[in-house]
Amino acid sequence: MASTINDLRIQVIKQGALYIAYSHLLDISTTGKSEKQAVDRFGTLVHIFIQEIIKKGMPDNALSELGWTQRAKRWEPPVIKASALVVKSAASVA
Repeated sequence: MASTINDLRIQVIKQGALYIAYSHLLDISTTGKSEKQAVDRFGTLVHIFIQEIIKKGMPDNALSELGWTQRAKRWEPPVIKASALVVKSAASVA
């Protein structure tokens, strides 16, 4: 059965000279010298990730372990119900 993943949101973080594209929904990331390069590489990485879990015969298991649910032929990511600020101020580093 063919399944699809649509509308995957990612975070792009600048760290030094690199941009990091990350998705907590798939727990994967990649880098680039520009935001566009990081996002483009992330798209390629998602494609490779999906191909590999299919090739290993475990897409249902891999996505389920990440909190995804399958509805009809479509995989849906876990829904964030709440978020909270855990650390209100940074601790000093000696």
